[in-house]
Amino acid sequence: SQRFQFQSDGDTYYKLDGWEDGKIRYLELNGSNHCNLACIHCSSMYSSAWISDSKKLGHTFISPVTFGNADKLVSNLKELDLSELKYLYFKGGEPMLNPENIAALLYFEELGILPNISLHMITNGTIEPTNEFIKVLSKTKNCNIGFSVDGTSDLNLYIRWSKNTCATIDNIEAT
Repeated sequence: SQRFQFQSDGDTYYKLDGWEDGKIRYLELNGSNHCNLACIHCSSMYSSAWISDSKKLGHTFISPVTFGNADKLVSNLKELDLSELKYLYFKGGEPMLNPENIAALLYFEELGILPNISLHMITNGTIEPTNEFIKVLSKTKNCNIGFSVDGTSDLNLYIRWSKNTCATIDNIEAT
């Protein structure tokens, strides 16, 4: 369970000691559902690739496409005291398609807090990160990038559907 990662007993992933002072130590960014895959276990809420099929299937709730707004995010971040930020989690859509993520990292670098931040993100592995993204990631305290792969060969392509079959194992390995 995700919530156990925040518990103070045992070997936890997120150590949020000192949270009582009201400063932000953990931040999730999830400003976009833009994704190039329509994975079988997902929905339009987290993947824009599901929108047309959701309409055809008559789903009652269909999220609009949200692409993320880097300027608005940075403007909002400037309103916060992030001096104690330790953990950053990029969620999606596909994090490599969200312009807010690189903007946030560059802003944290500008604040001088990037070396204190442990970054975690899950990617579908089909979008190669830019050199700028890799360069700024290297300045974090540590970076944990998980690749969401749900099978091999034809099973992977079935579970992780895309119009251009970009979810091939070869493509993911190249990324």
